[in-house]
Amino acid sequence: MIRLALSAPLALVVACATAQPGGGGDDDPDARRSADARPGADGSNLGQPDGPVTTTPDAAPTMVTLSQSTATTVTALNSVACSANQAGAILYTRDNSFYRVFNLNQLGVTGAFRALRVDFGVETADALDGSQPVQIRLHTLSGVLNTANLNLIYAENVNLNNTTNQVVPVTFASPPTIPAGSVLVAEIASPDGMALEDIFFPGSNTGGESAPSYVRSTACNISQPVTTGSLGFANMHLVLSVTGQRL
Repeated sequence: MIRLALSAPLALVVACATAQPGGGGDDDPDARRSADARPGADGSNLGQPDGPVTTTPDAAPTMVTLSQSTATTVTALNSVACSANQAGAILYTRDNSFYRVFNLNQLGVTGAFRALRVDFGVETADALDGSQPVQIRLHTLSGVLNTANLNLIYAENVNLNNTTNQVVPVTFASPPTIPAGSVLVAEIASPDGMALEDIFFPGSNTGGESAPSYVRSTACNISQPVTTGSLGFANMHLVLSVTGQRL
């Protein structure tokens, strides 16, 4: 087992070890017409349409998946998380958050985006009672990545069943709409597992990524998101994507 000790007995550890896997027009009301301006007010063409009326339906929203991962498989023994350890064994994981940052414009989403689903990797989910809570959060970001600059848009609670090396889809109960031009941040938030001895390591791989993966843990004195590479785990490429509709 590889370990990066931060403060005993806490450490960032690489794991050793079921959620089931308008059309156009402006916003101003039209000016009211006077009676004389009504069609046929002078008696001409009364009740006769000017010509055939046709309508063109709005284009259907197109689906898109926001991803920075070259591969979406989960590699065993590749992820890091803040945990409590004894004699080389992981007792439980502490509070951990894992992030990816998606600039919508740079990813070709120039309008609003309706987020429908998140898919996230799980390397290890191990709870004594068979499941544990995690929360999927979506934020918009203004400025550099820190908690003060995150604006929470949506959160979905997930009861995560024990599993290993799987990608878990989470379909949103009330899909949020992300404004055009936003920087969208997806977060996997795992609470402190000390009370129930829960263990959670997110899924990752070494397959490559087009932007960094981030981690934060107050229990390990990482108060703001930092890249996994800055902690010495440059090959931890988080499996985390958002699927939705261009609007």
